[in-house]
Amino acid sequence: EGIKLLTLNYFTDQVDIKLVVATNQPAVARGYFGTDRVDEITSAINNLLIQSGGRIDNWQYCPFVSKEYATKKGIPLESPWVKETDLRKPCIGMLREASIQLGFKLDDYVATYFVGDRADDVKTGLNLSGTGVFIDSGIFGEQEKVHTLQNSYGYDICVCNSFEDFVGLIAADIVMYGDPTIDVSKQIRILHGLDMK
Repeated sequence: EGIKLLTLNYFTDQVDIKLVVATNQPAVARGYFGTDRVDEITSAINNLLIQSGGRIDNWQYCPFVSKEYATKKGIPLESPWVKETDLRKPCIGMLREASIQLGFKLDDYVATYFVGDRADDVKTGLNLSGTGVFIDSGIFGEQEKVHTLQNSYGYDICVCNSFEDFVGLIAADIVMYGDPTIDVSKQIRILHGLDMK
């Protein structure tokens, strides 16, 4: 429902909102499924969103894992999926790729929110010089990691109970950026981390 509200730009028609999904997919490197399966899942989710009146402007995923992760999980280091890359969150390489594909620069936007259920998602938002939004889905240890980040970054981190709560929280920002008396680029980027482990 929250994505639908943002897609319809329910709050104002003065703001250009881009919705991007960026997801780490270490399950590919671990051999649980291939990139074809990731594409199938992405397509199925996208079709459901379209049927319900929503949309995602761009989908990105990173199947690569670091050498440290591979060693910890027992993945052979010679695997083609073991690669040091800035595509993996909390780095912003996937978002740079999305911006190229959508024809904008990462700094074109007056507000950026990166939403997810892991501390790395919050860090991704901070690495974008935006707001990291944590939605607590009960993953063990993530709430404590985000609390530690909040002690350092304060208001650049937002904690919500659901995506719908997040949409309600930023509604005022969206309306403000849509005010023609405010001299801003009037663009908001909503990004989401959605990891399948």
